[in-house]
Amino acid sequence: MGKKKKQTKRSRTPSGSASGSSSIPTYVNRYFNLIVLLIFAVLIYSQFFEYTFLGKTFNAADASAGTYAAHFTKEAVSKGYYPQWTPYIFSGMPSFGSMIHSIVYPVDIFHRTIIAKLPFSTGRVLHPHLLHFIFGALGLYLLLRHLKLARSASLLGAITFMLMPHFVGLIPIAHGGKLWTIMYIPWTFYAILRLLESPSLFYLALAGLTIGLQLLAQHPQIAYYTLLMLGAFTLYWVIIELAKRNFKVVLGGGLCAIAVLIGFALSYIYFGPVQEYSHYSIRGVPPALDTTAPKTGLSHDYATSWSFPPEEIITFFVPAFYGVGEQGGFYWGQMPFTQNSLYMGLLPLLLSAIALLFRRNRITVFMLILGIVSLLVSFGRHFPLLSEFLLNHLPYFNKFRVPAMVLVLLEFAVAVLAGFGLQVLLDQFETVKKKLEPKFQFLWKGLATIAAVSILISLIFAVGGNGLYQSLRQDGMFTRDRDRATYDEATINYLAAQRFDMAKKDVYRMTFFMVVSCALLILAIQRRLNRRTFVIAVLVVLTLDLWLLNRRFTVAKAEPTVVNSQLAITDPVADFLKQDTGKFRILSLGNVQGVGDLFQNNIWAYYLIESMGGYHAAKLRVIQDMFDYVLFPNGQLNVERLSTAMAMFNGKYLVVSGQFPHPDFRQVFQSNGMIVYQNLKNLPRAYLVDRVKVLTDPKAIFDELKSPTFNPAQAAVLESTYDLNLGEADSLGYFSFGDKTGSTVQVTDFDIHQITLHANIAQECLLVLSEVNYPPGWHAYINGEKVDIYKTNYALRSIRVPAGEHTIEFKFQDPPFRAGVISGSVALLFILLVFGWEFGIKKRRQL
Repeated sequence: MGKKKKQTKRSRTPSGSASGSSSIPTYVNRYFNLIVLLIFAVLIYSQFFEYTFLGKTFNAADASAGTYAAHFTKEAVSKGYYPQWTPYIFSGMPSFGSMIHSIVYPVDIFHRTIIAKLPFSTGRVLHPHLLHFIFGALGLYLLLRHLKLARSASLLGAITFMLMPHFVGLIPIAHGGKLWTIMYIPWTFYAILRLLESPSLFYLALAGLTIGLQLLAQHPQIAYYTLLMLGAFTLYWVIIELAKRNFKVVLGGGLCAIAVLIGFALSYIYFGPVQEYSHYSIRGVPPALDTTAPKTGLSHDYATSWSFPPEEIITFFVPAFYGVGEQGGFYWGQMPFTQNSLYMGLLPLLLSAIALLFRRNRITVFMLILGIVSLLVSFGRHFPLLSEFLLNHLPYFNKFRVPAMVLVLLEFAVAVLAGFGLQVLLDQFETVKKKLEPKFQFLWKGLATIAAVSILISLIFAVGGNGLYQSLRQDGMFTRDRDRATYDEATINYLAAQRFDMAKKDVYRMTFFMVVSCALLILAIQRRLNRRTFVIAVLVVLTLDLWLLNRRFTVAKAEPTVVNSQLAITDPVADFLKQDTGKFRILSLGNVQGVGDLFQNNIWAYYLIESMGGYHAAKLRVIQDMFDYVLFPNGQLNVERLSTAMAMFNGKYLVVSGQFPHPDFRQVFQSNGMIVYQNLKNLPRAYLVDRVKVLTDPKAIFDELKSPTFNPAQAAVLESTYDLNLGEADSLGYFSFGDKTGSTVQVTDFDIHQITLHANIAQECLLVLSEVNYPPGWHAYINGEKVDIYKTNYALRSIRVPAGEHTIEFKFQDPPFRAGVISGSVALLFILLVFGWEFGIKKRRQL
């Protein structure tokens, strides 16, 4: 009896632990993990071959925006501090709170300080983007191996995850932070799973570290979805164990909560300022005059932009059915645009179905639930019952837009399930029964039917020809409503024909890979292939399917990059502006070929030129309101009051893409389609006023700022009387406040975090600083004594200055940042001590 048990155990080992290790050479077994890493590297480096080895790049608009906005980071770091404030876009905004920079992420720091300084090719080979792909694949491989899957099944799941077109497509559009965060998903799940299974300090530290690093990786929305998944999985696991009367699981669940706290402590240097900033940004504060918007978070329409349309599930099978990419207008779905694909591979989908049919356990069932829920959440506005409930009741959910982003959890679930599905078939090779079980008879017949249906669909497209195209066009397919607002009829017809052609080609593509995949699986079920041949064939088909599709996005373009070409156009203008050594801002309007929209552009930040405009998805609400209600009321430029609005923000120069005849502006330079005008009404960075008007209603404030009678050089609008001891108002509602006659103020030193002024005041008056008001960070001091800052002209700041000669300082001091340094240091010390004990002292004691 004992011998039989022993023999049975040996016979089952290859399928569960080594993928048939007895049938492969010893040296392969010995170095298999190294071979796995090599496979990951070869696949991802070949995917980005031009980028890695030929010095080419991707012309992504977001890449240039990020490059320009972060350029001044070098200036700040060279002075020995992290830039918590950037003065170069939107007249100034927090750097950490708004997530302009990720320079607290250890991998990014290492790349910036060391790798980026290596020779060009070395820096590209060791680029964080590529290393994160390998890191994520390794995490999923480790997770599946822990779940007792064979090495080949674990490898398939890892390749599926690494080569997901959605993930690969993030690099060409410069969403690297999103990719970094995604690649932590399998690691965090693995760490939490181990902590639930075997509660210990080691797995507590590992879970805290992976969660903390993911939170630092610059994409809070993906991290938020991951935390929701981890919380749901922990609850799911605890309920199952409690049902079995395993009350020890409560300890594991409690440690999971502590792990999240450790992760937040480790990353609080980043998320502390983000949380603080959320109370002042457009993500947390509604428009001033929109009474229907929620009091916190995004409006429903904005929060549900980029909702995934249910009909586009077809792209899981036919990637280009709704067009691929926005270039040329080929995408015709309901989202504003999309630049990559949510295709996950046909073989992984088939294997996932097999796993759910034949290997239902607590992991596969959870992955099924995770996939369904994430798909439903991704529908957003198309499933209002769920989206409105989540927006109104789930904490922080209304801080994010792009519901389709939650599909990263579906993609993770598919990768895991694909590994389990392959394991089901691998186990078939270990059975001694010659006759197939009924369930596998049913399976191979179902696969044959799927293959036949896919062939039939291709035949319909092949035979239908122009008649099918015209019929589909009549049903409203291959065109979208906004096409007519952009293109003429001939262009619309051309685009529709191209879109149909793309769909037809991908239908043929779908049929090919579906037939091949089904054939492989049928041969495996019927055991007409040997195990090794089947494994190799499956991995090859999977890789070809995903790798070839990804090449639609990963073929890097030749230099020069967008950055270089835009700089070549704007260099002369920047050189002219930088001849002015005083403090000033610019406002750029219009559209220049090769540069694009001048207003929503961060290019001036590259030159360290302060701009009133820029691009950022979460700008300060007070700035957005000034744009919406003062500078661009009703979406139109307020030409009459432009010079005054600019003057309030120290806007000395107007850069436009055409002639701008206006008595308040004088042309001073012209180059490459851009004309520079000087604002003749400009005010200095700091100036004095002796009249104030107190208004509390936002509409009244905006009306006053747009009024022809308002002169910012003489008066200021406050939102409270503060402690000014105002007397009687005049007929226009203004209060006299001292007398600025004979008083002077000038900026003596200007740095990112500190502004120093020298003031000689004859009588008490108000000093207006044309810097954006941000109460949590900026503090004012007169002769070293802290004084109150008043919100002025809706978006600016001012202070009360008594008579006399003064040194005035405005300092950026962000308590959450300082708290984050302390909490992060403590969390890191705890993690290092635990790891040191585990790998050092503990191991030596065991010896």
